[in-house]
Amino acid sequence: WNGGKVYAVMSSTSIFVINVFDPAHPSTGFIFPHFDIGFVSVFQVIFWKGSLYAVTDNHKGTIMKFNAFTGIRRTLYLPYPLREADMTRSTSIELYNSKLYLACREQGLIILEESMEDTFLVLGQDTAHFLLLLVVNNGYVFSGGDSGNGFIIYGVPVVVPEIQLLSIVEVPGDAYDLAKEGGYTYLLKTTNRLHIHNVADKTNPVEMGTMDLEGKSCLTDGNGRLYIALPTMLRVYDISTNPTTPTLLDTYSYPAGCTKTRGGRFLTQSPEHIYLTCHEDGASPLTRFIVITKGAVLTEVGQLEISGLDTHMCSVWNGGKVYATVSVNRIIVIDVLDAANPVLEFIFPHFDIGVFTVFQAIFWEGHLYAVTDSHAGNLLKFNAFNGVRLDLVLPAPLREADQSSCHSIKVYNSKLYCGCEAQGLIALDEPVPNTFVVIGQSRQQVLVLVVDGNNVFACGDAVTGLAIYEVPRAFPPPDTRNKGLVDLVNGPAPVVREVRGTGLRGPLGVWVWDEKSGQQWVRIPRWLEGSTVHLGAFVKKGMALRLSCPRMEGRADRNYPCTFYVTIYNCFPCSSATNGGIPKLLLDAGFTPAGCGPRYVPTYAGAPIDVPHHPAVIFKLQVEAGTPPVVIPIEKTLLHFAVFVHAAGQQCSLKDEEVCMRDTGLCDYNQNEGCMDKPMCPRRTGPVRPGNGIKCVCFHIPVW
Repeated sequence: WNGGKVYAVMSSTSIFVINVFDPAHPSTGFIFPHFDIGFVSVFQVIFWKGSLYAVTDNHKGTIMKFNAFTGIRRTLYLPYPLREADMTRSTSIELYNSKLYLACREQGLIILEESMEDTFLVLGQDTAHFLLLLVVNNGYVFSGGDSGNGFIIYGVPVVVPEIQLLSIVEVPGDAYDLAKEGGYTYLLKTTNRLHIHNVADKTNPVEMGTMDLEGKSCLTDGNGRLYIALPTMLRVYDISTNPTTPTLLDTYSYPAGCTKTRGGRFLTQSPEHIYLTCHEDGASPLTRFIVITKGAVLTEVGQLEISGLDTHMCSVWNGGKVYATVSVNRIIVIDVLDAANPVLEFIFPHFDIGVFTVFQAIFWEGHLYAVTDSHAGNLLKFNAFNGVRLDLVLPAPLREADQSSCHSIKVYNSKLYCGCEAQGLIALDEPVPNTFVVIGQSRQQVLVLVVDGNNVFACGDAVTGLAIYEVPRAFPPPDTRNKGLVDLVNGPAPVVREVRGTGLRGPLGVWVWDEKSGQQWVRIPRWLEGSTVHLGAFVKKGMALRLSCPRMEGRADRNYPCTFYVTIYNCFPCSSATNGGIPKLLLDAGFTPAGCGPRYVPTYAGAPIDVPHHPAVIFKLQVEAGTPPVVIPIEKTLLHFAVFVHAAGQQCSLKDEEVCMRDTGLCDYNQNEGCMDKPMCPRRTGPVRPGNGIKCVCFHIPVW
């Protein structure tokens, strides 16, 4: 209903407008025309700002928008999760705080913003539940799904700051590569055309012309020249005289039989040279790495033959070295200090995370950052000098479960910008080494991007076209607090994971494992979901656990106490030689013991969790920000341990704790000897012994 009218969905493709100004005599005003998009079912509609928004199972997009007074359907720019290819069905829609909330069956809960007229961005999504219906009220989303998902309540999330979309123009085809010089962009598309746009007015880019050529990669050199790699040759064009009509200056033909058939960012440059690769088919694959002079004349300077590595996707130059991705999940390092004699220095080891493709990499502060279609996360980080892959704590848009491929990465003002298929443009900060937080996002699909000042020029498929964004020169600090840090003195750093609801769900909580050591912790209380967990195994005497809570300089409002929960696999009896001797030491350091700890399962990663669980004891300690680290020495072998650190901004409820207590039972804890004195944790009734209860510390983070 809206202002004297009721909009009712009748039959399958019609919407009726019923006049109810006279309630005693309702009358049909008019019928929206058929939608001319095939058979659809409209499940729910809402009225907002003179338009009718409808959710459907439409094969051309699962949200439609109509002029509520004429019934005319609008043409929409829809984000990735709601387009035709995703085969999503949206069944419920609500409006709250100028945001649209959709229940989308397999796609779960989706929050939309109409950033520009008829252009929608995804602000948030949860795919963990199959949703059919929802109601938004007073800061909460109440939703229902099928029999396996039941009744689900969400808190309306704190939305990540939106990267401002200034303009967007349609350009046919998917993007291969994008370059910019002055006020013009040069975009290569899969349609075998080069598109030239005048972007001087970033709110109104204008296409100035196109060229028919099978370009695969391109770059500009800042001196009025455009380089384009074609399947069998490299061309250089003059764009200084007339940027909209490039003039061919010279052509370099690859060696006979050497071609480049895939599109991507495989051209790179130094101040003096262009670096490219081409590939020769045959019994043994051969990649040729070629060094060419920059300028109006293209001359080969040096060449390197690399056998056995057959596919090249991208490369990046840094101070005498070129890092190039070849074959499947391999990165090679080529020494180019002597341009005439490039040398293969070393090959990064296989990354042990399955088959994936590295689409682009950048060198920054001694590390190589790479974006991929990896199942272990769409951002990888390597020590650039030895090729070792670092364990990362990644935010939701870049983790395994999101199944998004990221194709582009740039750095601007000490922030990383990633371009991804489903998740769009993501701005990242690394406030703590190897831990990333999202500080800005825009959900238009991005395959290639260029950063120039505080503007991002990006392109995805034909729908997203060429998009221009404006990013703040300084983002507000991310909505996070100071992070608790855990390390092992005189030993290897513990593996960092995040406690996520990807495994066992329900009253028994969630689970987490470390695939490197094969250890697994289950029945983790729900109020620890979203925490980071530091996992260690077979710790030797003479090492020490160090727990610290650093301050965030200049941000007193973010310096919260850090809450640590230490869990150890405590073998029986109490004199066990594998508990590291630390239970008593934890008590001496001020830790409080509790009985609601996770269970340990000594098995391989991903194994069923219905095997016997070894009980464990959990200890809790709050450490004030900026105080000296708490150091716990290891006095004998510690077989397995896990340290949970509260997630940023996490809030918890004592009811969560009560559920945990009720469903996992209470362990008997021997206060004097510092261990559990029973090998099992049966349910028990009656008063709780001192030391058995655990109090979850709740806190509130100010919202920006």
